[in-house]
Amino acid sequence: MKKAFASFIYLIISGLVAATAFSQTDRQIESALSDIEKYEHQFKGKTNVSASSVKRTLRLLTLTRQRLDSSPNRSSPSWQKADVRYHALVEYLDNLLTPKNTVVKAPGQALGKKSTGQKSVVSATRAGNRKMISQQRVRIKKLNRDILSAIDTLDKGGPKPFQDSGYVNQQQQRVERFKAALGRYNNFSDDPDVITAKQSLEKMKNMMTFGRNHAAKEIKQLGNVQERLRIINRQVHNMRVPATPRPPFKPGDLSHWLAALSTLRQNAVKLYAPLPQIKQRAYLPHTLRTVGQGGAYDLQDVDRLERSLSGIVHKEDQDLKIFSSNLELNLKNVTES
Repeated sequence: MKKAFASFIYLIISGLVAATAFSQTDRQIESALSDIEKYEHQFKGKTNVSASSVKRTLRLLTLTRQRLDSSPNRSSPSWQKADVRYHALVEYLDNLLTPKNTVVKAPGQALGKKSTGQKSVVSATRAGNRKMISQQRVRIKKLNRDILSAIDTLDKGGPKPFQDSGYVNQQQQRVERFKAALGRYNNFSDDPDVITAKQSLEKMKNMMTFGRNHAAKEIKQLGNVQERLRIINRQVHNMRVPATPRPPFKPGDLSHWLAALSTLRQNAVKLYAPLPQIKQRAYLPHTLRTVGQGGAYDLQDVDRLERSLSGIVHKEDQDLKIFSSNLELNLKNVTES
């Protein structure tokens, strides 16, 4: 018995809450209708009104729009009628500011049958004449800032990263997300903020196209950079400066040694030649794993190869210089003795 009574009380309370919410929704719509009727009466039948008065009314109507859009009861006939009257009034006031060649109904004439009102809303939407509410204005401006930020990132990165397919896919996904977000404003295609955002997105697409084209040319000319660096690294690892011969010299020791030094220098210079170009043109981002751990070659590895080859040539030159000095000293001692 107590359980049944508690359920009955719960149903009564739920009904009261629902009724209260519905009455609040009705008050929102009634308040918006009250505003619309007031402005309809103010401008009805008038053709010569001050522009400042019309602009002030349009600003006040944005608050009315917010009331309507904040209502959860948009499917109700009262909301739809208020929406139709709102758009008719805004169109009428816009025509007072900038007269058009088309015939615009006087405010209040849009109140007809439900089907007619719905058609008016659809036609206004298709024509792109709807006015944004403040939240939409904030979001479209933020979207444009996000696109500009992405453009700045592309600009700072330059065309090199487009040699990486992962980077290209990531940026293309960002373009698709921006495109989808911008698609929510198709009803406002003539709005200046929407036009600005579209232009920003178009600029980003052009940068993407340029980056991909530039990367394709670089890859074609540079070839497989990772494979080239692997070959260079393996050859550098096998390079050894030949040991300096010591007296007493056997026949052919000096000629063989000098020939080995010459071959080593030529190979070192040949391996070193493409490294500056690879550093300048290839995309070699920093990797956490070293080459020995299976990681890709990055700029630090190219620097290491340059230092190794320079070190080999420097040691060769030093060994030849020391040998020449010692040889001169020995010859001097022999002649003096």
